This record gives sequence, C-alpha cells and structure tokens, in this order.
Amino acid sequence: MPRVLLDGSDSIGAFGALSRVYLNIGTYSERWNQLHNPLIGFRPQKPFKISECEENSIYWQATKIRMPYLAKFFLKSTPAMRLKDALGGAEFLKKDDDGKPVAVAWDPALKEGRRVFAQNCIACHSSKQPDFFGEVKDTDLLDLLHKQDHPFYSRYREWALAAVEMPEFWRENFLSTDRRVPVSLIGTNAGRALATNGIAGHMWEDFTSETYKQLPPVGQIQIFNPFKQQSGDATFNDSFEAPGGGRGYYRPPSLVGVWATAPFLHNNSVGIFNGDPSVKGRLEAFNDAISKLLVQARRDENDSRSWEVLVTEAAKKRYLGYQDDSLHWKAPDQDRADATRLAKDHGLIWRTTQETSIQIPASQLGGLADGLTGLRLPFFEPSILRGDLKIGSIPAGTPVDLISNLDPDKPEKTLKALALAIWTTKELKKLDPNNNDDQKKADQLRDNLGQAFLEASKCPDLVMDRGHYTAAALTPKEQQNLIDLIKTF
Repeated sequence: MPRVLLDGSDSIGAFGALSRVYLNIGTYSERWNQLHNPLIGFRPQKPFKISECEENSIYWQATKIRMPYLAKFFLKSTPAMRLKDALGGAEFLKKDDDGKPVAVAWDPALKEGRRVFAQNCIACHSSKQPDFFGEVKDTDLLDLLHKQDHPFYSRYREWALAAVEMPEFWRENFLSTDRRVPVSLIGTNAGRALATNGIAGHMWEDFTSETYKQLPPVGQIQIFNPFKQQSGDATFNDSFEAPGGGRGYYRPPSLVGVWATAPFLHNNSVGIFNGDPSVKGRLEAFNDAISKLLVQARRDENDSRSWEVLVTEAAKKRYLGYQDDSLHWKAPDQDRADATRLAKDHGLIWRTTQETSIQIPASQLGGLADGLTGLRLPFFEPSILRGDLKIGSIPAGTPVDLISNLDPDKPEKTLKALALAIWTTKELKKLDPNNNDDQKKADQLRDNLGQAFLEASKCPDLVMDRGHYTAAALTPKEQQNLIDLIKTF
C-alpha cells in the first residue's frame, strides 16, 4: 500500500491521500472548523470522519468522482527529469577518460560511486531489494549496512555490491524503499516525524492505517540543546524520548531528479535557495545542499580518528565555510545567521531577527483558557473582554520553535514556562547591561527559561538542517564519487 507524505502517515492508499488534500484546503470547512481551534490550538482535535463526509458534503462526493483521473494525471505527468536531458546539463556531469559526460548510473566511470551507494545508501534509497529484505525490521535498516554482527549483514552487502553493477537495477528504480525509517537512525531534524495529526483520536485518524497508529516508539532522539552546557566538543549534548503511536518515522524520499530539487529535507533547510530555476542555478543549490546533507568531512584516506571526532569536525566545517575546487561550495548567510552563529548553534536554528510579540484576539481568549486549564471561565466571554492579549516582548534571537512547538498536551509545563517568562522578563530589567556579573546572571536566566520551554515542547529538536551524520565517516573522495553518481539519477 503506498505510504504518501514524508512521514508515511497517509497510509490508506492513493485515494485517501489525494482526497484528504481537498479537505485540507476547505472542501468541507464547515465541519473542519468545528474539530479544533484553527487559530491558536490548545483544544484537543477531533477526527475528520470519512463517513460524515460521505453523508453530509456534496463537495466531497463531487471530488470523489474525480480522484481516479487525478491519480492517472500524476502518473502520466511525473517522468524522471535527468540532468543529461536538461539544456546544458551534460557539462555538469562527471567526465570519463575520453572527456565525455557520464550520463547513466551503470557507466564504468562511476564504479566507485556505486560501491559507496551500495555500502551506505541502498537500504533506504532503492525500490529493488533482495527477497529476504522483508524480514529486516525498519529499525534495523542502517544496522544492515553498518553493523557486521547483524544476521543479514554479509548476505545483504554481497547482494548490494553485485546489484548496483547491473544496468537493470537502475532502470525503473524509484530510489526509495517506501519503508518508514526511525528518525533516531537517520539523524535529520525530527519536527515533521513527530507530527500528531494522523495518530489515534486526531484530525486525520481515518486517513492513517492501523499499522501506522501502532508503530512502536523509536527511542531516544539525540539533539543539540543551546540552553545546556556542552560536554567537551560533542555534536549532541541532550536527548529526549520520542512518543509512539505513529510518530518518529520518515519515509525516505526518492532520489530521482534530486539534482533539481534543492534545498533538501522536509523543511527545505539544507542548502541555499537562490531563486534561480536555470540548470546552472539548480546545480549551485544542489552542490551546496548535498555537501551539507552529507556533512562534508575533510580527512585523508588513512585517517584513523574516531567517528565522533569526524562528525564534530564535519559539523564545524559545514558552517564555518570553505572553498573547495571539487565542490565549489561555501557556507552562505542564512536568515541573518552568520558563520559564528551557525557554528555555535551546530546548524541553523530559526531565531527571531527583531523584538516581537504574539497578539491573541479577545474573541479567542476563552478557547485559550479552556485549552490550558480545562475550565470554561465566564470572565473570558468575548462580550466582557475589552482588548486583545499581548504576549511579549520576545527578544531578538529567540528560537522560533521554542514557542511554535509548545505541546497542548502538556498544559502544566506550558503554564509553568509562561509564568517563568513573565518573571524572567521582570528580573532581566533589573540587571545592568554594562556589568559583567549581571550579564552572566542574565545568560543563566535566559538558559533556564529556554530549558523550561523545551520541556513543554512537542519537539525540542531546534536545529533545522541536520544532515546524514553517518556520511561523515566517508572520505571526501568517496563523497564526491557518490555525488557524481547521484547527478545521473
């Protein structure tokens, strides 16, 4: 059964996935608005039932008739877009010994790239797998590639190294397994994987399968916490326990045409967005994005340093910027975050660029109070209120997700964080900005407040553009060989 969306949550087939889109954009908004508070949340969602759509919405019924035609359109209109076929694309491909562009994945000149792919990527990014692949758990996919004590390790590696050498392996391969892979294994930002809309009792319950809703928790997710003291030079300094019930997984994206689709990941955070749709512009974005995704590590072939050290060095170089003759890449300015800020944050943390505030209309305060306290308080009736509620000021440099990721299922921790924010604001005003001791106190107050908001968060993973840290173990030459192969997809 096709699993649509990045986290694989639309898991009841193509019809359900396509028809849900029209509900999302308002086909049956009369009902949708009754199932949650669309403005400020903090009210438990209720499921959007297909049976109610069938019975009460003429728009649903009219849309339902058109779904088979829409599915056929998508299947007809989405052939692979190869770089070799793009205008001027051949000049960006690897050249063989005769100076000719290497345009297909099975070309002899890409043998080393195929080896790297077989040893590091194939378990998640190939729709062609051996017969025994179904016996491997989703939680074991990376172990299958990297742990020699896995029962299928030798057998799978032997198959993979042989398979990538056959041209038929690359033909009609959509370069994804369509398996759900735990984000705790992938290492990229966990935000989208922890979305709750499709879990039991929530908005899109009817549009997710029972197997999705029964997925086991993925365990501890490693994160960088900017409010916690670092131990040495570690890449991660904190972790949190991921919830289950469907959350915590990503469906590997297809690599077909990936040269044209940077920036990468679910939040388009990996790589520059240069606004240039030309082939040259797309390749500039791709070169930047793929270097960051693979967490480029600069080391010699015989470097014996530990994986942890390599990851840390790769993360630093990823954000401090360098110019490399083979990749032509340097770190760009992102959302007014300079190289020092990116290195300090271990990546891109979206932060407010100026002093801000949140304004909640008076008409919504009753719903907010109800969501936070569970009480319907009469003095929050709109007719009695005289003005909107202003929350702030929120200082420049505040991580946006500290506020936007507040978990409505943690009202006690949310109230605690908000109360601490009010108290901290008052305390900060008492401190002298020109006094070093006072500034140390101010930093500690801000860290305590940030930690309180993280504890009330649905997803405390603030670094948006985390890459594939496992690729840091590859040499620069191996990474470049892999990139040359990927350009033919």
